[in-house]
Amino acid sequence: MAQKPRCLGIPFTGKTYKLNSLTDVKGIVAGYSTIISGKGKNIIGEVL
Repeated sequence: MAQKPRCLGIPFTGKTYKLNSLTDVKGIVAGYSTIISGKGKNIIGEVL
């Protein structure tokens, strides 16, 4: 796992919270999404 910038000595202003992450910020939701675009069939497991 990558180290956090503060652990590498990179200074930031502001206060850190319990987890020192975006999820500490009220109203912030972290996640991911797969975006598929283009033409043609989408066949699971096949790489063209």
